Amino acid sequence: MAHLITVLFGLAGVCLASTASSSDFYGHHVRRGSCPPGFHHVQGRCYSLGDEYVTWQGCWDSCKDNKAEMASFETMEEHQALSQFMLANAKSAFYWVGGVMLDDGSWRWVSGAPLAPSTMQWYHSPAGSLFRQSVIFRLEDFRMKPTHGSDVNVCLCEMAKSSKCPAKYEEVNGRCLRFREVESTWEEARDWCHAINGDLAVIPSLKDHDVMAGRMLAMGKETGPYWVGARAQVKGYYQWVTGDPVLHMTWKDNFPQSSDGCAQMDPWSGFSTTDASCSSTAYSICQLRA
Repeated sequence: MAHLITVLFGLAGVCLASTASSSDFYGHHVRRGSCPPGFHHVQGRCYSLGDEYVTWQGCWDSCKDNKAEMASFETMEEHQALSQFMLANAKSAFYWVGGVMLDDGSWRWVSGAPLAPSTMQWYHSPAGSLFRQSVIFRLEDFRMKPTHGSDVNVCLCEMAKSSKCPAKYEEVNGRCLRFREVESTWEEARDWCHAINGDLAVIPSLKDHDVMAGRMLAMGKETGPYWVGARAQVKGYYQWVTGDPVLHMTWKDNFPQSSDGCAQMDPWSGFSTTDASCSSTAYSICQLRA
């Protein structure tokens, strides 16, 4: 699956060329210079069209190299505005965008936001698709269709929204998370998080869990599992490192019955949460202290 995700974000430098004008493609007022060179203003956002054919992962990497993200459009208005711009400027029939399918069959943008299977945005319903990445294509009014991440298409990037997080951290649903691909016990992982002014990540709601899962999938974080900040206090009772009880969690096997376990997010189980011996080793997710 990591291979599939790698395919989504491309090698092409995919930024829309920006001029120093004070209005965007549709005449919306935009602060002069708000888009960097290579990006275009479209309805107040900055987009970049690539010109090389790359895999999905190649597109992801290329966008990141340009401090951008794979393009998304979370409203019909955004989709229509971008479609009009591409109609006038796109030279390729197919462009990668940042949609990805989770193991449960739901679709999300690489930001973690839900991607509804709207018939207005999709060429045909993606339900039941065997392909895990989405592509926007020039024909059929720029509607999307799912395809294999190892295919090659041109990349469509958008300027990443300004992040409050320091280097090496990912902003996920308003929180700054750092993914550590070094195996350690739960206690060792927590000590490491403390050393960088953080703690193991807390997942306070099912919505937070889904957003984090979508973001991890898009980032290719599929080789875990990853420790998170919950530990059993007594049999059947888990508590976050904040002291709050674990009330909302997507457990793999209902609610765990361990009295000495620690919680992990497991990519191999569709990013559901599993409990494991705290002395076993895994990767970890740290959350920066506010």
